[in-house]
Amino acid sequence: MARKYWTLNNRINHIKDLVIKLDKDPKEISQKDFAENGLGGLISKNYSSNPYLALKEAGLASFEPWEMINSSVGNNYWLKNQENRIRAVKWLVNKTKKRPQEIKIKDFEDNHLRGILSHYGSYITALKEAGYDVMSHRKFKNYWTPIKVDEAFDQLKEELGRIPNYDEFLERYGGALNAIVNCRYHSKVNNWSGYLEYRALKPQHIEWDIQKVDEAFDFLRKKLGRNPICQEFSTKKYFGAFRFIKEGKYNPIIKSWNQYLKYRNMYNGWTSEKIDNVFDMFRNKLKRTPTQKEFTKSYGGALAFIGAGKYNPNITTWNNYLRHRRVKLNQNNWTPEKFNKSFDNLKEESGRIPLRIEFLNRYGGGALEILSHGTISGIKKWNDYLKYRKLEQIGWMPKKVDEAFDKLRNELKRIPQLHEFKKKYSGAFDHIFKGKYNKDFHTWSKYLRFRGYEQNNIKQVLDGMLNDYIQGEK
Repeated sequence: MARKYWTLNNRINHIKDLVIKLDKDPKEISQKDFAENGLGGLISKNYSSNPYLALKEAGLASFEPWEMINSSVGNNYWLKNQENRIRAVKWLVNKTKKRPQEIKIKDFEDNHLRGILSHYGSYITALKEAGYDVMSHRKFKNYWTPIKVDEAFDQLKEELGRIPNYDEFLERYGGALNAIVNCRYHSKVNNWSGYLEYRALKPQHIEWDIQKVDEAFDFLRKKLGRNPICQEFSTKKYFGAFRFIKEGKYNPIIKSWNQYLKYRNMYNGWTSEKIDNVFDMFRNKLKRTPTQKEFTKSYGGALAFIGAGKYNPNITTWNNYLRHRRVKLNQNNWTPEKFNKSFDNLKEESGRIPLRIEFLNRYGGGALEILSHGTISGIKKWNDYLKYRKLEQIGWMPKKVDEAFDKLRNELKRIPQLHEFKKKYSGAFDHIFKGKYNKDFHTWSKYLRFRGYEQNNIKQVLDGMLNDYIQGEK
């Protein structure tokens, strides 16, 4: 359409029509939605390709820009405007309904405000700039004696009306939990379950009912920005809720995940268009054609849709689907020479010996077939191949994980970020993520707290405090 066509009224009408047509929450609208509905020129020429600005002019943005699911808020939004930073921090405190002293890095991350920390270097500095006094309430080394730990636990237990769980205690009293796991509370108590046992307490399990199941689903849906899939909802945290549905306790006629989604009016059945979209997305992510096994693992329902002839009556196999999409079929043309060269390239990129899963993700199952067939000197296993190449893969244990962390921290002269540690020591990261380092936690932020570090470099925080003090003296 000609530029002159896009008057204010025409712009607003088209934007409102788009939201109605897609039947989406305005927060979920993305630049791609505009482009796929013939409005790419509208958003690029009038709103700098920013969906929030378009929605705001149409009167549909009754929320902040960072609340959008596909937030387009960049670093410049925070770096160049102090008012934006202060407004966001005050919004966070108000939304979480926490005292400023209780706000943690996780609160910024869970509310799409991770980018703001790139300006401050510390969430403490962010809170201070917004006018909150947080340092006076912080606890310093050796503060958490056994008596104070118990007092903190008892206070939280009284507030909740039940025994707090690990995450709740960590969120409120991270320092106290650190004292427990580091055996400063008691020499024989080094984890949360051990502490509860020492106090002669048993953790209370959630008694699931219809309301609690729906609340858990809505919470996870909001966190993910989409409907959770069956595997995500049936994890340890929500397994009780999932079983409540499967056993027909939620509703006698509802005993499957799809039935529950349909009941909640959130079922998105497969269509030919959706299958093509997820295939293209998956293919772009892998940078190659996915194998049938890979596609089945991520989108089993889509492959069943194809197999039943619902995609196209003449297309009922994976290879037929690939031919229909005019995609090159996966053919195993791997040779020992190509395998060795690919291994060396990945080793050079990562700066270490790659894991089997990393090699599989990069080159697909066809690459590993030559191992299973013994094509390379009769070798059939990954570890045997490493021995053949005279390479030794690290067997990770807590001590080695800590040594790897400390080494990278010394190299960077600051606390490594998750993606930096994972890139260099993915095996060590997996050791943490899978709970093998410590069964009480599975995340990077909790590992840092366990080691006595904040998410961001404490040196930056102290430098900021020193600078504030010097400015005050002037």
